[in-house]
Amino acid sequence: MSSKNGSIILMLIVFLAGFQAGMIYAGGETFLGAVNDYELGNGQEEGVVGESVVNYTGDEIRNKVFQESRDSVVSINPSRQNLDGFDEEVAVGSGFVFDSEGYILTNYHVVEGFEQFDVTFLDDATYHGELVAADPYTDLAVLRVDLGEELPELEISKRDFSVGDSVLAIGNPFGLEGSMTSGIVSHTNRMIPGIDQFSIPNMVQIDAPINPGNSGGPLLNLEGEVIGINTAINTQDATFSGVGFAVPASTISRVVPELINQGYYEHPWLGVSGVDVTPVIADEEGLEDARGFMVLEVVEDSPADDAGLKGMGDVTEFEEGGEVPSGDIIVGIDGERITQLHEMLSYLATEVEVGDTVVLDVIRDGEQITVELTLDARPGVN
Repeated sequence: MSSKNGSIILMLIVFLAGFQAGMIYAGGETFLGAVNDYELGNGQEEGVVGESVVNYTGDEIRNKVFQESRDSVVSINPSRQNLDGFDEEVAVGSGFVFDSEGYILTNYHVVEGFEQFDVTFLDDATYHGELVAADPYTDLAVLRVDLGEELPELEISKRDFSVGDSVLAIGNPFGLEGSMTSGIVSHTNRMIPGIDQFSIPNMVQIDAPINPGNSGGPLLNLEGEVIGINTAINTQDATFSGVGFAVPASTISRVVPELINQGYYEHPWLGVSGVDVTPVIADEEGLEDARGFMVLEVVEDSPADDAGLKGMGDVTEFEEGGEVPSGDIIVGIDGERITQLHEMLSYLATEVEVGDTVVLDVIRDGEQITVELTLDARPGVN
């Protein structure tokens, strides 16, 4: 066993072990939630209300956002029939009115495996909801209720937001309907584990406590616009421990209209798996710095396979003493520098579509080359 390949295998083992240790999902073991009371302060803060800018105290801002948003927030109760033929409530989640025609947005994991839903507004009016479509890869789902009248929808924000910005959330933590809590944006463009070995990029990290029952609830700015949908927490005991995540408004605006119009969303797909380049891998590969994404495996008949990208090789052959080649290292896409996997996934999610051709900057056997690749749709989506 060469020291070079041994180091790479060791790094892979460490990567996989670390990847699975942290995130917990509601519906499995991860729970989604609301924001606990984080003081905005009682001093004067500038808030935008409609078209005018006025000065309010922190308390007044929170109260105004709640009063203007509460009629658009719902609790979602999936149910199924038990052996006696009676409906049995099995879970509670949150959601909000995305469109005045009755479309309700929530998380995929809230509705996963169910066909019947009670949608309850904060005035306790309850209606039957039907599943329109869902996208497990962004953890988004759309229900519809038919009230025969327009519903008060929440506005999806088009504003940029930054670390430190104040956020508010309304939802149903532990079934406590209509609870509003607050916090700040702790970071942006985070990546968390998704399903089927796919990760969810571009997540908003918040310091707001997130607990069971708030899955699918809106994350609002001080103007009452939706900047995200509360989705997951990083925890070991199913309660908030300081780090929460929300699907951002940019993802909502891109994915949800497609779910409503065609019933699915096509995700651009390369067809590779691998690890971020670490200092150890960079040293073994003779790279100047530790950046890029090393391809370990190329999916057969994928866009990456068609373009000739090369993976690390057969680990079994390596264990038997054979020489295993290093995988291609992707360091750029369409001229954008790639330092880690999440940057490439973010680019694919926001800048390109299925059918587009991208140009990858690849280090192969110590030399940098370019590889053209035409993106396909992620298999098994529609």
